[in-house]
Amino acid sequence: ACATAAPIFVIAFGYWYSDDLVKNGNADFKGVMLAFMGIMYGALGAGQATAMVGDAAKAKVACHDMFKLLDRESLINGLEPRGRQPDWAGHADAQAQAGQIEFLEVKFCYPFRQAMMVL
Repeated sequence: ACATAAPIFVIAFGYWYSDDLVKNGNADFKGVMLAFMGIMYGALGAGQATAMVGDAAKAKVACHDMFKLLDRESLINGLEPRGRQPDWAGHADAQAQAGQIEFLEVKFCYPFRQAMMVL
């Protein structure tokens, strides 16, 4: 209840003080209202910005991990024509065997979650 009532009391104090400034001639009504609304919108913006601080910290860590993964040099260079080729590549029936691949004991995990196997 106090967390809900505190902003109301601050606004009420602001209006009371604004009334006091106008009555004593230290400020005019338009200037007081402009200042009061400026302070209120600034406080709202600050409150919304601080609500995102935790998410921004998580995003920074995730971004670091993502760029670390992207900057990693791959063990496979798909653009290099050299390397191992299947034994049947030079045979006459190579076209018939193309696409007939059998995977045995394949294991895969993501680099940042090595304990969790995907395949």
